[in-house]
Amino acid sequence: MRRIHSADIIKSVMIIVVIIIHRIFYDWSGYQGPVEESDGVLLMIFGFFGAMGSIFAYITGLVTSFAVYNRLKQKRNSPKQIILASVATLFLLLVINYVIIFFFAGGIYINDQFHYGVITNGLRTGEWVVPGLEIISLYAGVLMIIGISGFITTLVAVLLNKGRGIEKVNRNKKTFIALGLLVLIVSPILSPILEPMGFEVFNNSNYILAGVLTNLAALDFPVLPILGFALIAAALGTCLASGTEYKRIIKNWRRKAWILVVIGLVLGVLFLIQGTLVFDFARYVHLGIYILVTIALLKRFEFKSNEHTNKYPNLNRFGKVTLTIFILETPLAAVLHLIPNIISDSWDTKLPLVLIFALINVWFWHLVIKYWEKVGYRWSFEWMIAKTIKLISGKSSDKIKNPPTSPIK
Repeated sequence: MRRIHSADIIKSVMIIVVIIIHRIFYDWSGYQGPVEESDGVLLMIFGFFGAMGSIFAYITGLVTSFAVYNRLKQKRNSPKQIILASVATLFLLLVINYVIIFFFAGGIYINDQFHYGVITNGLRTGEWVVPGLEIISLYAGVLMIIGISGFITTLVAVLLNKGRGIEKVNRNKKTFIALGLLVLIVSPILSPILEPMGFEVFNNSNYILAGVLTNLAALDFPVLPILGFALIAAALGTCLASGTEYKRIIKNWRRKAWILVVIGLVLGVLFLIQGTLVFDFARYVHLGIYILVTIALLKRFEFKSNEHTNKYPNLNRFGKVTLTIFILETPLAAVLHLIPNIISDSWDTKLPLVLIFALINVWFWHLVIKYWEKVGYRWSFEWMIAKTIKLISGKSSDKIKNPPTSPIK
């Protein structure tokens, strides 16, 4: 099966960024303590890039629509098998999401205080306590939005592509874009209403409803508007899978990306002048950047026969086990954090030392996955999910297989 090489590169780069950003968020005491005036700009920059975890939902939409189109066109799987696989993936990601938050949360800021998981708090402070319900009900994790985005994108893609619908590429692409834009438009309208409602119902002990509202409109990784990222990316994935002429893809999607960036910046500044910070507009800029980066990588790796991502094996490995690294990097860092503490318990007050520590974490993961590759990443979360999906739905997964060398034509 053909594969979008650019998606692998983006996942690899972004999981490395996640490791570094998380070390700043979770290990630098300057982030979790009083903010100096000189650190204000740095914190704004880190916050902007930290919110880019939404790129994983974008990638999910891109590769999901691409895979669904190919599987249905080649009759490798039935619509029922594909939907069952998506349901299984959603369920597994939801379970993993809450397990990570409960045990491994690295410092989630809710209600004016930081909350930690059982294990990360125990490693850092020696106190093994059950975290409050705030981090379960009032925090929307990246895995949650990935699972929801993947499921909804799959459902829409199957409905559009089943039967003769697979031939209506232009209709399918426009449908994905229309749905994505709808989510983007309603998000800044509904989010200010739904987010405080989530806190209100939480205070009234309605924790399930609070969780639903929070996942729709949380500050961190809400369904609104990030689901729109996945749906718009699905339109691009449909173009790639259907063989749309590459010059047309580059021209059209580059224009769409710049429109999103300009709209996000203009609306963001206009509302900020009025004294209102609407973070959804910053997310429009994020989406535009994601598309521009994707187009740049497509030009190099998909549309040229002499350039392949397998020239960068060290980078590619990170993309093969992105989920596993995302799950385990925080507890691993909590353990590694104890080592420099032996020398000085104040090292984490200095940002340069924290950045060095972050790079050491990246290097450590490089070594781990380099040798893990020799056994096919057996028992990684990707490996276990692929096995589970095949068992439940009969649909095989290409998640951790080596990508083919032939580019998209």
